[in-house]
Amino acid sequence: MRCLGSILAVLILLSVDAATHKPFLEADFLLASEIESKVIRACVRPGDTVFDAGANIGDWMREVILHCKPSLSRLHAFEPVPETFQALSTAFSGQDNLKLNQLALWEEITMKDFFVFEDGSRFSGFHNRSNFAIDHFRRRHIQVRTTTLSHYCRQAHVTEIRFLKLDVEGAELAVLWGAEGLLVQHKIDFIQFEYGGTYLDSGSTLEETFGLLSGNGYVMFKLVGSDQLLLIRRWYSSLEDWTWNTFLAVKPELVPNIPAASARHAPPYGSMADAAAA
Repeated sequence: MRCLGSILAVLILLSVDAATHKPFLEADFLLASEIESKVIRACVRPGDTVFDAGANIGDWMREVILHCKPSLSRLHAFEPVPETFQALSTAFSGQDNLKLNQLALWEEITMKDFFVFEDGSRFSGFHNRSNFAIDHFRRRHIQVRTTTLSHYCRQAHVTEIRFLKLDVEGAELAVLWGAEGLLVQHKIDFIQFEYGGTYLDSGSTLEETFGLLSGNGYVMFKLVGSDQLLLIRRWYSSLEDWTWNTFLAVKPELVPNIPAASARHAPPYGSMADAAAA
């Protein structure tokens, strides 16, 4: 595996103030895409099994395919909205080693209410969101089939996942509860998930999500800017600021492969030595 430290600088910040965060802007998504591409190149190897929950039109998985081409072992993508799934299927028609599922991952197997945003499909999800930036978007209500990650893996005979990407608009915690057995057994190497105001809509918290992952031994990082990973030594209440961010949970055995480029000690962030000792 290419050392993650050769690509991503681990920068330790002195403080985090929610008031300094930028508002919800399209530019934030573009910035995140840059670092997400670097994370893919650092963490995903040709031949790995990768899961994309909340695939939408496939931008993230396209990066994975281009990086691993031609020997990606298997990419499993989940998109429950019928027309978005159709667009995804058309865009990736003929792609080998790709399993597209018109399903939503959740904490149980059921039929569930789902809100589709006509003017911005990436905002669609289980919760009828009330963000001022999207209040004017047209939306409609449908029902979608859900499954759990643990059940899906048993049915598909998937024993290990190299990389799980979660972009499920506030349902991240529910998806992880549906994968609890996999987390306990450390069957998932890397888990990238989003956080923000969608957690207010869903009634979940970042603290709960961290608790589930760190309680199963995963070491937590925050993606910042275009090339930085911040190690989070322990939970700190200032992290629960409801601003849009992306986090990476790393299986403890893989932390030694992520050497620090620089380290200054200040809560809630720490050095790679702290991570190795976690």
